[in-house]
Amino acid sequence: MKRSRTVAALLLGGISPVLFACGDDGPEEATVYPSVEACTAEKPASDCAEAFAAAREEHLAGAPRFSSREACEAEMGDGACTPANEGVGSGTGNVFVPALVGFMIGRSLTGGYAQPVYFDRQGYARSGNTRIAETPLPPQRRDEIRQGSGGVASSSGSYYRPGSGNAGKSFSVTTSGRSAGFGSTGSSRGFSGS
Repeated sequence: MKRSRTVAALLLGGISPVLFACGDDGPEEATVYPSVEACTAEKPASDCAEAFAAAREEHLAGAPRFSSREACEAEMGDGACTPANEGVGSGTGNVFVPALVGFMIGRSLTGGYAQPVYFDRQGYARSGNTRIAETPLPPQRRDEIRQGSGGVASSSGSYYRPGSGNAGKSFSVTTSGRSAGFGSTGSSRGFSGS
């Protein structure tokens, strides 16, 4: 059974915390990484590899599925889809899912968790079938992230650009929505960069 979680911001481009509500447990922090390599700058390599594997598994299990690349790209954007071979016996064969552009690692009282991150055609960050960012990224930023050069979007519309002097800074978003599930859109109450 999944724990309920809400994320109101997406932060890509290295170590960037995201605060989100977790049922009645109050705000909780997650970190979004664009790659395992970015994660290993902050965490042990084995933890990063394990988290990425868990996020990838969750992505393949919960990402929207499309019967053709064209149908997937119509919703997710040009070049934003990859084939996902479904397991034998599923009867569906080859389907397409959005490309994984990052993964979130969080901590909770019951242990850590990892979630996949990708973009839709409008530039909103998503995990599973649900939008997790309030502000879409422009096409150029999405392309840079997909190509591995990072970037940040927050619910306030602030962006981090690699090499802009704010690398390694933390961004926090306080969310409301005690009963919203992880991946549900929660309302943002505040934003601060540190």
